[in-house]
Amino acid sequence: MSTTPDRRPLWTGALLCGGGSRRMGLDKLVLEAKGKPLHEIPAEALRESCGQQFQVGRDLGLDSFSCIPDLLPGEGPLVALFSALEQAETPWLFALAGDMPSVDSSLLAWIQEIAEGGEHLAVVPLVASQMEPLCAAYSSLLLPFMRASVNQGERSIQSFLLTVKEEINLQPVPAKLESQFLNLNRPQDWERFTGTPFQPK
Repeated sequence: MSTTPDRRPLWTGALLCGGGSRRMGLDKLVLEAKGKPLHEIPAEALRESCGQQFQVGRDLGLDSFSCIPDLLPGEGPLVALFSALEQAETPWLFALAGDMPSVDSSLLAWIQEIAEGGEHLAVVPLVASQMEPLCAAYSSLLLPFMRASVNQGERSIQSFLLTVKEEINLQPVPAKLESQFLNLNRPQDWERFTGTPFQPK
């Protein structure tokens, strides 16, 4: 386990890794990016930034990460986020998608500092005016709102956030950090990122 001074003990990091990778056609999180499985890159950012770490949806064997099952398997990222927030014992949760090959702890620290210094219940980055809720900070105080929404059948994170918009800091991302929001969803994304044909082993 890292002993970096940047790690914040009041934070739980939640790696969201339960998706089906349907658009990629195979389990993308175990594909190699930068010489390691894709999921290890965002996992390392969470290790460096958060005092506690969860892998949500399945067990990828990550060192220092506890495995948290989805409360409603297959129901999407809002349920995964809710599952993590239910289990977290810290005031803040950082939710991070497992398919972000360019993310590092500098981006997490930027979001965490905004969250800790403000009065909102979540900090959700905006890239080109689009919300990025799978690389965002959520307060434990948001849990009752999220529980009610999930119990009422809501499954879209974006739709949920709009219902509590006054509690959310929608924070435009500085240009120097925008490249970290890359997601690899399709073979074409992988080819653009690696510069090589998509040839999974």
